[in-house]
Amino acid sequence: MGYYATDSYSPVNYNWGHWDNPAATDLLRRAQATFDKTEQTQLLAQAHAMVVDGARWLFIVHDLNPQAISKKMIGFKPTQSWYRDFTQISMA
Repeated sequence: MGYYATDSYSPVNYNWGHWDNPAATDLLRRAQATFDKTEQTQLLAQAHAMVVDGARWLFIVHDLNPQAISKKMIGFKPTQSWYRDFTQISMA
């Protein structure tokens, strides 16, 4: 979420569009300053809602990685990220 803070403007960080929302930046700074996981979660959820509602980014997925799965493969579970865990897979 630090991408969206005002102090994350390019070229220092990843806020390339220079999105400026002081309330979101405040929430992100407060989340970074606390060690209370419950408070962090609440603050980040509020900041996340501002990012999503403000349409800061268009969230899409376009997986270009080809995949082939055999009926002989046991234990494969598709994930919701780019990371694939192959440690539980075996071949029958």
